[in-house]
Amino acid sequence: LATATNRALQSVIADLAARADELLRHGPVLVRRLNGWARLAVAGYVAGGQATSAALCRSGYDVLARDIKPSGVSTVARAVRVAARW
Repeated sequence: LATATNRALQSVIADLAARADELLRHGPVLVRRLNGWARLAVAGYVAGGQATSAALCRSGYDVLARDIKPSGVSTVARAVRVAARW
């Protein structure tokens, strides 16, 4: 891995993460329309996306200096919140 992500790339990643966050905010609406495994899969996808976006933000979008991974606890907590909106 590189020593640091330059500011221009950090800005691009931050913008893309913000766009992803906006799309993921609509996830619970879709989850309510699904049943069975599809509901569970989409809720997990939404929670994982939100947790990853939060991990990127915490890292300052410095994706070249270290691996960015959401914690399992964070992902599960988000999944519970998405499920609670059903």
